[in-house]
Amino acid sequence: MSDAIEKIEVEKENEELFRTVALKTKNFVYTEENSGFEETIMFKLPTMRQKETANLMFSKVYGRLLQDPDYMTTKQLLENAKARDLWSDADEERFSEMDTEIIEAKEKVSETPSAKKKDKLNKELVSLRDEKFRLALRLSQITSNSIDNLAETSRTEYMIVNCIFSVDEDGNESPLYKNKEELSNETDLTKLERILLDARSFWSGEGLSDFLHLDD
Repeated sequence: MSDAIEKIEVEKENEELFRTVALKTKNFVYTEENSGFEETIMFKLPTMRQKETANLMFSKVYGRLLQDPDYMTTKQLLENAKARDLWSDADEERFSEMDTEIIEAKEKVSETPSAKKKDKLNKELVSLRDEKFRLALRLSQITSNSIDNLAETSRTEYMIVNCIFSVDEDGNESPLYKNKEELSNETDLTKLERILLDARSFWSGEGLSDFLHLDD
């Protein structure tokens, strides 16, 4: 890489870092190859008032459902799933170790000088990410109606409407979903789940850590 090109790349990284830290936003670029859809999404951190409102929504739903014997916690649902061979300790262990494997795969890609070998390692990295995503989907399907997740859904719906934006080619942003009703009518649930996984990582701080390469 020439000095000029390298300088441009560094400037781009610095610009994105400034946006993430100072403006508390981050853009995710999704491609057909890696995500199954083409779109640029901006995630914003909630304001203090937004966070308080979202947490209040969670508490109200959690307290109400905890008193209803027809609903179970995530722990109870996972125990039932394991008893019916729908989930296992092995699945749980595999899911917990996926991040380490993905990080190690990223390191191998960056350290490999051979273009042919790098291409092979990149394909393995994509496969690992796909495996993690599919495990996350299975886990989500099992626990989606738990007390914890139904309460979290109430909080998350508010966050999605207020903190996730679509960015067009000119850099203009608009709400990904204008309101809860529009969100409820979304039919591409795989796309929504993928965006939501990244959003939750960013909101919890993990997305920023990944961007800063603190796990490398």
